Amino acid sequence: MNIIMNLKNSHAIFKPHPNAKNKNYLHDILKSYPKNKWSISTDHVINLANRVNICISIFTSVCMDCLALNKPTVEFIKFKFPIQQTIFNKNLKEVMSIFSYFNIIKSLKSPKELVKFIYFYYQNKKIKYQNNNFKSFLKSKNNCTFAANYIAKKIKSY
Repeated sequence: MNIIMNLKNSHAIFKPHPNAKNKNYLHDILKSYPKNKWSISTDHVINLANRVNICISIFTSVCMDCLALNKPTVEFIKFKFPIQQTIFNKNLKEVMSIFSYFNIIKSLKSPKELVKFIYFYYQNKKIKYQNNNFKSFLKSKNNCTFAANYIAKKIKSY
């Protein structure tokens, strides 16, 4: 939120996971910031993606929806150990989400990288983070069934 506070005309929209147990937790954190700088929404991600300039996902399939709408999208997470739907990259010696492992999305692992991403977008209004693999993937067959099968095939081949 400190980044948002320093940027003119910026507003952060937070979408908690539908299965989140403590929905007040996020509000409790954000209430110390001016209300005009943030909101919490339960809208469908497609509706939210149409209203935002960039998407920062935390290991969810939300990134796929935002990419499909051609929104600059990154994942912000660093795994300490493998969990379901992660893959250990032997070359990099790190745990990655399936999205970053298969080069569908760029993963940012530190607050410094995240700040750089946000400031870069804010200054340039264009981001080349959009993964070329995903762009060509969208051009080839732009439908949900193809997307689901493509990802399932990649996971099974691992």
